[in-house]
Amino acid sequence: MQEIISYITKVISTTAFQLFLILGPILLIAFLMNFFSGAIERKLTRLLGIKLYLLLFGWLGTCVHESGHALFCLIFRHKINEIKFFKPDLETGTLGYVNHSYNPKSPYQNIGNFFIGIGPILLGAVVIYFATYLYLGDINSNEGNTGPISQAMTLAGHLFKPANLLDWKFYLFLYITLSVGGAINLSTPDIKGAGKGFVAIIFLLLLTNLVTLWMGNMVDSIYNICSDFFLIFYVVMIFSIILNAVFALIIPPFFRMR
Repeated sequence: MQEIISYITKVISTTAFQLFLILGPILLIAFLMNFFSGAIERKLTRLLGIKLYLLLFGWLGTCVHESGHALFCLIFRHKINEIKFFKPDLETGTLGYVNHSYNPKSPYQNIGNFFIGIGPILLGAVVIYFATYLYLGDINSNEGNTGPISQAMTLAGHLFKPANLLDWKFYLFLYITLSVGGAINLSTPDIKGAGKGFVAIIFLLLLTNLVTLWMGNMVDSIYNICSDFFLIFYVVMIFSIILNAVFALIIPPFFRMR
């Protein structure tokens, strides 16, 4: 009996550590992205007014936002019942939506709720990163760096150079990143949907560890195999946070222009 209790305790503690290791950084990054993008949207809306903001920036950001939801709906086999990439409703504040359904008995589709919920952040970060890649080309950001933070800062350093101010492509890059960066914040339904998937992930990890932990920590082994992917992922996300933070700071907090 004591061995069973000890094993279950080990399963629970191992699962908690895995959640912290795998999802902890993702949730922290998602929180920061959500915070800074919300600041960008509020400042631009206050500066330009909601209609001009939507005309200039909101349409592109909203399309990417809803595409993030739709992409992970497809990956996790959710049925998309209706999708509006950009259909502003100023009375409700809705700019677009993805109406989807799934089989609640499917663990895979339940886990998908987490990624569908944070999909705008994940896709938005990728769009910002590729916009940078297309502008700057292939940058060897690994030289002299040992972690994702230093690599992301090196990549950002290539952008903020005085010489770039004379390049029209730099301003196109700014427009894309500003538009997308201001629309990757999550709504309340997004967060609720992600919460459902997060619970499913916890149960899946618990079950996996309960069945396999006696053979060795398989989840950590898989994580180690995929470590290169996670490194690239964190570089992309941290780089996007840096850009969003810069934009949130430099956009003047003026009242709406008359």
